[in-house]
Amino acid sequence: MSVYGANEVIAKFGKVSEQVDAAVIATTKKATLQMQRFIKSDELSGQVLNRRTGRLSRSIQASFIQDKQSITGRVGTNLVYARIHEFGGDIYPKRAKALRFEIDGRWIFSKHVHMPERPYLRPALKAESEKFLMQLKGSINTAVNV
Repeated sequence: MSVYGANEVIAKFGKVSEQVDAAVIATTKKATLQMQRFIKSDELSGQVLNRRTGRLSRSIQASFIQDKQSITGRVGTNLVYARIHEFGGDIYPKRAKALRFEIDGRWIFSKHVHMPERPYLRPALKAESEKFLMQLKGSINTAVNV
């Protein structure tokens, strides 16, 4: 039995594979940057947390990790207080007997404060994930059909 054109078919599949890889990488990078913008503009502009200084919003960063097997887009922050806003929790004094903070011009002293969860990252991921999947499918379809 003889097979004609096998080398051409193999070359074509190799080219499609490269095009799909490039499409997935480009779409992941684009979606990650879109997620970063969405969090800053829709989640951290007073909808979830009241903006006081803008430090949390400015700290939201996008990054990409790529190796031969995968590409990962990450959006997040390294601010210490970001976690308590996302997940909630209890705050206790570390070096003093009480916490001290100001509310409406009055100083408050407390042995502990419970912060309710006010997530801004997880809802953004939920809101944008379907859009990302549609973009990814479109990019792959385009790459395969070229």
